[in-house]
Amino acid sequence: MKQTSLQVYQGLSTADLESIKCYFSNQMLDMAKIREYKNNEYITQATQPLDQLFFLLQGRAKIYVTHENGKKNLLQFLTVGDFIGDLTVVGAEKIPKDVLAIGNTVCLAIPMREIQKSEGIFFKKIAQYIGEKLLIRVEHFSRNQSYELKYRLAEIILQAQINGIYHEKHVEIAEYLGVSYRHYKHVLKKMTEEGYLIKQDKDYLINKSQLKKLINEMNH
Repeated sequence: MKQTSLQVYQGLSTADLESIKCYFSNQMLDMAKIREYKNNEYITQATQPLDQLFFLLQGRAKIYVTHENGKKNLLQFLTVGDFIGDLTVVGAEKIPKDVLAIGNTVCLAIPMREIQKSEGIFFKKIAQYIGEKLLIRVEHFSRNQSYELKYRLAEIILQAQINGIYHEKHVEIAEYLGVSYRHYKHVLKKMTEEGYLIKQDKDYLINKSQLKKLINEMNH
């Protein structure tokens, strides 16, 4: 993990800055740091206390939940504009979840102690964000019951791919999609035969344009 001050970091676009200002006051930003993560590097861990609120500026991440028996399950994918630690901010979660970067990922990190000093309007925005995230998770489970696996898998492949390569743990993704490993592998093989993917050892080279067309079929 590499850390830089917001004031000297040069990798933010105008859109990045606008998204930051939408949520954070100048006082918060004065305390903020830019943190850069490599692929599969932990952003937060369940074994470590969370003293920062993270805002995803570039890249993607995935959240894991750890059960009492030690088993981990993929819970959600995160993208630009998502928070990490929002449930801790509002006091709904005391033990953070494991969050891993997908590819090179850049986050804005603000100390929790600074967040707690903020005005009510910030917490209103956080509450709205949490509500929207809840709806996304509900929609995910609804889609698991309503759409064919090939459409849902196409979405996941685009979310998880790095530089056009899909390389995820098959058992993990099958569980996330609510299907058997055998069914998942069957659909993955069929998508390869139909030209959406090209098998390369343990990885898959993706046909991004065709996958997007497939997703459009689902949405119409």
